[in-house]
This record gives sequence, structure tokens and C-alpha cells, in this order.
Amino acid sequence: MKKKFLKTFFRYPWAIIVATLLLTGFFGFFLKNLALENSLRSFFPQKDTSYDLLTKTEDEFGSMLSIGITLETKSGTTILTPEYIDVVRKITDRTLELPEVEDIDSVTHIDYVCDENGSISATQLIPDTYTGTDEDIFQLKSRLAEWHDMYNRVIVNDDSTGFQMQISLRPKSDETLSLEENQAKLAELTEQAKTADNKTEINAEIAKTKSNIKEIKAQVRKLGTDIMRQQKVLAKVKQIVNEETDGHHLNVKFVGEPVLSEESKQFMISDLLVLIPLVIVVVLLSLYMSFKTVTGMLLPLCTVLLSTIISVGMMGFFGITFTLISSVIPVSLIAVGSAYGIHVLSHYYIAINSVEGEMTREKYEDCVFSGLNEVIVAVFLAGITTIVGFVSLITSPLGPLHSFAVFTAVGVSLSLLLSITFIPAVLLLKDYRKAVKRERNIDKLTAKVKAKMEKAKRRLELAKIQRGGKTEAEASGDTLYSIYKFFCGSVPRLVLTSIIIIVLSFTGLKVLKIDTALINYFPKNCDFRKDVDHIDQQYAGSNCLFFVIQGQEKGDISNPELLKAVDNMEHYLAANHENIGKIVSFTTFIKRINQVWHVPGAQPVSSSESSDSSSSGFSDGWDDWGTDDSETQTSPAKDFVDPNIAYSEQLETSMTTKEILELFHKAYVEAGGQYASVEDIVNQLMKQVNYNGTAYYEIPYDTSKYPVATREELKNVVENYLTLLSGSLDRFIDDDMNPKEMRITCQLRSHSSEESGIIIADAKNYAAEHFPEGYTLEATGSAQMEHRMTSMIVSSQITSLALSLFSVFLIIAISFRSCWAGLLGAIPLAFSILLNYMTMGFCEINLDFITSIIASVAVGVGIDYTIHFMTTYREERAKTDNVVEVLKETFRKSGRGILTNALAVGLGFLVLTLSKFIVLRYIGILVAIVMFTSSFLAMTIIPGILNLTDPKFMRPKEKNENK
Repeated sequence: MKKKFLKTFFRYPWAIIVATLLLTGFFGFFLKNLALENSLRSFFPQKDTSYDLLTKTEDEFGSMLSIGITLETKSGTTILTPEYIDVVRKITDRTLELPEVEDIDSVTHIDYVCDENGSISATQLIPDTYTGTDEDIFQLKSRLAEWHDMYNRVIVNDDSTGFQMQISLRPKSDETLSLEENQAKLAELTEQAKTADNKTEINAEIAKTKSNIKEIKAQVRKLGTDIMRQQKVLAKVKQIVNEETDGHHLNVKFVGEPVLSEESKQFMISDLLVLIPLVIVVVLLSLYMSFKTVTGMLLPLCTVLLSTIISVGMMGFFGITFTLISSVIPVSLIAVGSAYGIHVLSHYYIAINSVEGEMTREKYEDCVFSGLNEVIVAVFLAGITTIVGFVSLITSPLGPLHSFAVFTAVGVSLSLLLSITFIPAVLLLKDYRKAVKRERNIDKLTAKVKAKMEKAKRRLELAKIQRGGKTEAEASGDTLYSIYKFFCGSVPRLVLTSIIIIVLSFTGLKVLKIDTALINYFPKNCDFRKDVDHIDQQYAGSNCLFFVIQGQEKGDISNPELLKAVDNMEHYLAANHENIGKIVSFTTFIKRINQVWHVPGAQPVSSSESSDSSSSGFSDGWDDWGTDDSETQTSPAKDFVDPNIAYSEQLETSMTTKEILELFHKAYVEAGGQYASVEDIVNQLMKQVNYNGTAYYEIPYDTSKYPVATREELKNVVENYLTLLSGSLDRFIDDDMNPKEMRITCQLRSHSSEESGIIIADAKNYAAEHFPEGYTLEATGSAQMEHRMTSMIVSSQITSLALSLFSVFLIIAISFRSCWAGLLGAIPLAFSILLNYMTMGFCEINLDFITSIIASVAVGVGIDYTIHFMTTYREERAKTDNVVEVLKETFRKSGRGILTNALAVGLGFLVLTLSKFIVLRYIGILVAIVMFTSSFLAMTIIPGILNLTDPKFMRPKEKNENK
């Protein structure tokens, strides 16, 4: 770039400074609009099929977004007392009044299927007649034990010392729903307008819809996002719980996605307040060590701070959510972006120190322009390569990664731009007479300081003697050359080093785990993580997976063939996956109502064996339940003897000791013999006599137990059961009478997305093998979305790496005008990335959507070392044919600079090890390791290949022509 152009461009330096400050102030104003959010839904791409299924399922069956609350006695005594039940009732009643709450499950607000006054219905677990007497408490305990599948670990824990409450929140506000409806309407109208003959009316409707959208968006901005709304609800719920539990000696814990989002927000605020000042201090110290002037310290720092404010302010301006990964942006920009300002100032000081005679304004301005002219191409190339590394993440379908890529690249671009505009503008306004003040100040130092400097000088001279008369640069260059010789100084060494890197890398890759569970970002010793772990141990689990089963026609879900297969699948999954804490579905209710219907003595029992169902153990209406006159032709009657007749007689008959022991022995054997639990033995014993209808806690499937001839008739039985549960199954089936879809709730006691994927695969395989033809099974919920994110991470990682390495190849190939040069430059970066994965695998650091940025950082920053080394090597190669001397001189000139830069960037990112998030600590450590490996490989692998091949693109042009 010619000095004449620079002089013209910088004619008015104040204008550049004022424009920069105005731009910073403008975007800085929007920092207040930043929404700090960390929820799975905000991370997940809303156009993905998994998100579509989630919203569709919630529209059909109700919200899957909830807040979990546990109340446990501090003394460890039973919580089944009138005092604590009253606390739960008050919390439940007050919470249900909140408009954002959709439903709540608690001991005082949950269905209980029973025979009440001769009719079966779904009432409340605690009836209206409850007054808190001993009889009422005993009845509650009996009901909890009787429907163990429904309540255990969901409402009360195993030892009855704690209650659990699940508060379902509306996932979207009315404003958000209205906005989505209007946006869908606008898209439909726009399509209609393309083919309409008379567009006037449609255009008017489009204008009206656009106006509505604009108004609704203004309301959404005023009221806050759905995540912000959920956090406000959480605050209200916490206030209610704290008020109602005050003085009752209860331990309270909160879990759920809104709680995770709120805890993340608090952690992020704490991190930003601590880490940004720390990384500024680290950068200031490194700048001071480099320049030892106020200008040298402040100007590079100013450029990165200004660029950080602008880039993050842009996120607020455009309404981009500031997530956990976004909190890495300021640290990245301050650690990486300061390098450009350092380069500009370094050449400025070199130019100042080379001035002969007295400094004048003309000489000073010439120093500023000549320094900038020398470095601008190198700085621009370094900035472009760093930007390429970050921009490669833009291919990710995950919104936070996409925004991180965009705004980090914007920040780096701004740091680059401000380094070559803002810094020179400030320097031009500086009093030129102070430019050499640093040199002259030495004469003004006190005698004490002079003595110290003389002592330090003597130490340096002594060190030089110890180094054999070599300068520090020469000595460090020789050390680096020795390291290179050891690892890659010959063909066998180069090959061996490469093989070791590849073998170790792929060994680490084999044990590398991909897991995207957000809970893993929190350290295990933080209160929130402890609460989650406690609830996972004591209750059914804080993670949820849902299965949606769909038939082809309305009423298909009532098919006993399907329901039996679903029930078997639920038992299969629970038996094969120990971290499944509870499975509840439509089958749970069908089995319960079937049990209640067949309690011995609950219905009129005939003493004679007759096929007349009206005199059997079934109700007088059973004949109607077995058939549907409008649709199904009744099968020929069969001789049926109601088993409940014998059960009733057996329960009323006295038994001998031998008969009792025989019953116990049979129950013992059926329960599994020596491997059986007491609970299993008692359950088998009750089944033998059908105590409380236990033998009928099943899907109506075995026609021998029912007064029907075929299973098709049992479908009508199930459909008639539905009439008794009308309105109580909205969360499990899509229609009270003729369901086509059903939803299964599967609570998990683990947060491993890998394990969730295994459960999903098992369920799908089971459905494919055992479900009747025409039924499908799909998984949804937070656990499924986290599992889906793992495949997104893998695909986006492959795409971004391919893009970044290709960009590296292209940039280097163009710079050196050789494809071989591009390939050579990409090799150490590829090795560095592999070593990063190896480190993660061996250290058990999961590859997730946060740690997936490391590879891009490795490319973005590591390429600078490669280009720096290769450029210096080519310059030295032009001077001599002695490749050994070329290499030694290259190490002397660029080796120390590469190490210094790697150390500075590594130290800047190491500040993240002080983060509250465990995943950000990993980022800090991994980036530091990547800086070491990429700089090490740039000074071993590359010189090894160059020295052994002496490629044409490194030779002077005239020598290539001679050859």
C-alpha cells in the first residue's frame, strides 16, 4: 500500500477516531437488549423435524416443559402428615392460579381411579372428605401403595420422606402463538398472491397481517422472550414455595429446564464480571512485557475492547440470544484480536527507533505510515485466516454455534480494521516530541534504578557468555532447531513422529464420547447439579423422554393387540435400562380401571356358573361393552365362567396352614424364587386370590378371562373404559373416545444423550418387531432433542473442518502460488486437530456443541504459525542454498515470535479455567493445548518436510528457471 494513499486516508485522524467511538457508542447502547438464555429449545434449530414433532406433540397432548419441586423433611421422618400435605395443597392451589401454569401433579392434585359409590371414575388421590385424621392418612398410604406404578417416585419417594411436584408450564405465550399464526398466514397469503387474478384484496390482507406481526413483535419485545417469561414464572413459583414452606423444616429443591436456564444465566453473569477483567489483565501484562509503554499497553487493548463492544452490541441490536457459547466471544476477541495491534505497534516502534537525528513532525508521520505500510499485508493475511477458522462454524445447524461463528468473525474483522485505522489515527494525534520519550527517560532514572539496570545488563552479558556468545534469539533458535532435529530431522524420524501422532490420535478418538446434555456443563459440586443428582437418585428422574405411537385410523389405539405390545415394550425397556425411573402411559390407566372393575365382590356375583354375563362378576352393562351394535357383529356366545366367582369364594373361605403355605410357595416360585423381592412375592400372592383385583391389573387381552369370544370384542371393552376416564387422559391420548395417537412418558435418572439414543433405538426396534402392522413410534422430548444434537454436532464438525482446512489450503496455495504449499500448510493443522480429539478422548472430555469450537480455533489461530514460519523460510531460502542455515535462521527469526504468540493466546484462554462452567474450563485448557501443538507442529513437521523435499515453491524464481 503506497504511503501517498495512507497520507490521504489519514488526513483527518480525528474523523476516524470520532467515527469509531460513535459506532461503538451506537452498538454499545444495545448491550442492554441482550437476552441471556441457555435452554435446549433456544439451542435447537426450529426447522428440524425433531422440533416440529415436539411442538406438534405439545399441541396435541400438552406441555412437556416443567418445573420439578421436591419437599423433604429435614429430620428424615415421614412426610405423610397433615402438616406437610397442607403445605403441598397451598403451594398447588396458589401455583395453579398463575396464568402461565398449564397443570400440576402433586399429592393433592393427581388422578386416582377407583370404584366410588358403585361407579368407577377418576377422582383425586386425596378425596374431598379428607380432614387429616389417622384414617385419612392410612387411606392415602393405601392408595399410594395400591397404584404403585402411578405414584411411586413420582409423587412420593421410596421411604416416604419427600413429596415431588411437577408444574407444567405453557411453552409459548399467547403473543408468541399469535405471532406464529400471523406469520403462517402471511406465508399462505404471499403464495396465493402469486396466482391470484385480483390481487388488490389479497395485498390489503397481506398489509394488515404485516401490521399485526409488527405490533405483536413489539409486544413480545416488551414482555420478553418465552425463556424470559418462564424465568419470571420460576421466580413466582419459588416465592410461593418459600412462603408456604417457611417454618416447616423442609428441604426444597428445584429442577427442570427453566431452572437450568436461570442457573446458567447467573453463572454467565458471574463469569462475564470476573473473566473479562482477568483476560484484560493478562493481555495488559503481555503488552507491557512487549512494549513497556502506556501507548503500547492501551492501544491494542482499546481496539479489541471496542471491537468486542460493537460485535456483542450487534447481537443486542439484531435480537440474537446471548448463550453460553457467546460468553466465549469477548475472551476470544481480547486474546486473539490484540495480536493485530501488537504487529502494527511493533513496526511503529521499529520505525521510530531507526530515525536518525532530531525527531520532526514529518519524520514522525513518516514512521507511522512506513510502519503501517510494512505490516498491513501480513496483518491482513493473519486476520483473514483467523476469520476463516471461525466462519467455518457457520455451516452448523445449531443457532448458538452459527451466531458464535458470525459475531466472532465480525469481532476479529473489526479488531483487524481498527488496528490499521484507529491505532494509526491515535498515533498521528500524539505529540511527536514524546515519541522518543521512552529512550530519553533512561537518563532521568534514579541512581538506584540505574544500578539495577546495570546489574541486569551484567546478568544478560553473563547469560550470553554461557550461551557461547550467542544472542538470546540465536540461542532460542538453536534450541528450537535441536527440538526439530530430534523429532523430524530425518526421514525415519519424520515418519515415526507422524505415525505416533496418528496412532495416538485415533486411539483417543475411539474413546471420545459425544454428549450434548446441558446438565454436564455444570460442575458436579455446584448446588444445582447436586439437586439434580439427588432427585435422580431418590425419585423417578429429572430427564424426560416421550414416545408417540400413531395408528392409521381413529380408534386404532384402543386395539388390545397394540396395547398389549405397548405394555410389553414398557416392561422390556424398564428391565433392560436401569436408568429408566418410571414409564407412565395410556396402558397404565387401562390396567388400573381393568383392575378396579374386577375387584372380587365389587360387582354382583352369581353363585352358579353361567354364561350369562349379567349374573357374572361383571356389571350388568358388560354385554354392551363386549360389542358395538353399530359397527361390529357379535361373535357367537361362548361358555364363560367368571373367575371372580372362585376368587370371591376363596377370599371368604378359611384356609388351613398347609393351604396358606402352598399359596406362599407358589407365589415365591412365580416371583423368581431366591432372586425374588418381598414386594414381588406379595404381588404374586395377591394375584393368586385376585385381592383388590390385582390379577386383572393388565391389558384386556386373554379372552378366557373375559365374557367375549375374540380380541376384536375386547377393543370395545377398552373403548367403553374410556367413557369412565373421559377428560383424565388428555396427556396420554389425542381423543377421549376414539384415540388415534398416544403418548408415553418415560422418566430417566441419567442425562446421557448416548444412553437416551440407545433407549430410543431399543423402543423403535421393539415396535418394528412386535407392534401390529400400521402403527408407528417416534421419540420426542428433551432427551430425544439432546440425542438428536449429537448427530448435528458430528455432521457440523465434519463440514466445518472440511471447509476450514480447504480454506487453509486455498489461502496458502494462493499466497505461495503452489497447491503443494497449500497441502503442506494443512498437514500440521490436521494433526493438531487430531491431537485435540485425542486429548478429549483420553481426558474424558465430551465432544459437545461448546467443545466443538476448539477445532475451528485451532485452524483460525494455528494457521498464523504455519504462514509465519513458511514465509520466513522462503525469505531465507532466497538468500542461500544451504537449507540447514536457512532453517536455523528461520528458527532464530520466527521461532520465538511463534512461541510468544502461542503463549499469549494460550494464557488468554486459560483464564476460562476460572469459569463456573466446567465446559468453559475445558475450553480454556484445550485451547492452550492446541496453541502448543499447532506451534510445535508448525516448527517440526513443516521444516521436516521442507528440508527433506526442498520444494520448488520455496526456491528463488531464477533458481527454479535454471533447474
